[in-house]
Amino acid sequence: GQPMVEVESFLAHLTVLRGPGEVRVGYSPVLVCHNAQVVCCIEELVAKLDRRDGARLEERPAALRAGDVGLVRLRPEQPLAVEPHAVCPRLGQSASPLEQIALALVGVVVEVNLPRRPSRPPWPWWASSWRSSPKQAAASRRPADGRWRRPCAR
Repeated sequence: GQPMVEVESFLAHLTVLRGPGEVRVGYSPVLVCHNAQVVCCIEELVAKLDRRDGARLEERPAALRAGDVGLVRLRPEQPLAVEPHAVCPRLGQSASPLEQIALALVGVVVEVNLPRRPSRPPWPWWASSWRSSPKQAAASRRPADGRWRRPCAR
């Protein structure tokens, strides 16, 4: 297995259960995923889906209202690690907390977009940012006489 990575954005199959308002681009609900409560901004409403068979009814709808199901691209405002529901069901589910009374949302993560990583780290892990070379970093950890000593047992 691979270690968990913070996601840049993710695509979710979202259901609006109840609420007087509507879900539009720019709305930022609080979502609970596993143990994390994170504010996620809705970047894009990809499609409105049929509740029974999941067929696409409308591409890029203006809004989702109570009872609607849609594919929604979400961007977390704080660090969040999620997985697609097919890979890990517990990390692929999200919901709005019970305290949130404006809109009730339930969703399943379909796809995850990971951030791009640099090809190599900005400096080696063994060197501090203020040292000019790995040799200097190693020399600063070495005792003056060049030999390593065991700590005294007390």
